[in-house]
Amino acid sequence: AYFNDCPVLEVPGRLFPVDMHYHPVSKQQRVEAAVNVALNLHVREGSGHILVFLTGMEECEQAVALANKKLNELVENGKEVGDC
Repeated sequence: AYFNDCPVLEVPGRLFPVDMHYHPVSKQQRVEAAVNVALNLHVREGSGHILVFLTGMEECEQAVALANKKLNELVENGKEVGDC
């Protein structure tokens, strides 16, 4: 018995196609690289959702702050970034 006979839960729902992109970078560059890839996808691909996995709350907060800064810079430079 696995996991002390824990119950198996099934949640009904819909499946959506997912494209996975893996970008190996150093630990020091992880947040900036993730933000750059996400913003490039957002600007290039248009509407849709982007899910980025980071290692913890601190990295997530850094990524949000950096993404907002970079998006504001793009807008100030006249770039159309669409809805976020």
